[in-house]
Amino acid sequence: MTLKNAVLLLDRVKLAVSKLELEGGVCVSCSFGVVQMGPETTYAQMVEEADAMMYRSKQDGKGIISYPGESANVEGG
Repeated sequence: MTLKNAVLLLDRVKLAVSKLELEGGVCVSCSFGVVQMGPETTYAQMVEEADAMMYRSKQDGKGIISYPGESANVEGG
């Protein structure tokens, strides 16, 4: 899966979560950090980078998908 495809998939997940009807009128949002593992990247490096991207998303606001070089509120609907 490419980084672009992962971002598009997570946007669909984000949209589905936002449409959930929870008791008491509770609204749920989700933010994500996405990275692509390179041939020389270790699992630990990938997790660390994804974690940093996720925190960047949370700083940028609700419903954000961050990935290297970008931050996107892709909103599918």
